[in-house]
Amino acid sequence: GTFSFPGVQDLRGALLEGVAGDFGDREEAWDLRARSHLASLGQASKASADPASSVQQAQQEDAPHQRCCEVFRAALVALPTPLMHMLYADYLEERLAPALQAAQTLASAVTDAQGDGQAGKTGKSQSEAGAEGGKGKGARVTRMTRAAAEKSKESEQQQQQQQ
Repeated sequence: GTFSFPGVQDLRGALLEGVAGDFGDREEAWDLRARSHLASLGQASKASADPASSVQQAQQEDAPHQRCCEVFRAALVALPTPLMHMLYADYLEERLAPALQAAQTLASAVTDAQGDGQAGKTGKSQSEAGAEGGKGKGARVTRMTRAAAEKSKESEQQQQQQQ
């Protein structure tokens, strides 16, 4: 949750500095540091009808995401492991999910409006079939990435045990 008493930002900053110092070699610590920039989301002021104000508001809402990505890119330089890549990819997937869902909904509506003849053959609209294919590939890539990250972690643990 969010707290609004005085000194919270300073406390949060000190905590994140401690995490960076003590756990800089851990992917999860980098993930926490990156996502900490998203804590300010949802605390924006009321929307304005003024177009210039709307652009400024959109830029302010995007700034935490930009800072989050900067931390993830620094993490990939400092710790280029499969798990670190997976954590960044997971964040990007979460970030893109609303836009992808909107695009899928629009594509489905367009396809349904066109009355494509293939819908009757398969019992599914073309957009549903396409979406399933995309989900399958994406899920397969995610499973492969997670398996590689787990294998990397196991290898690191074995090396530590040997030392």
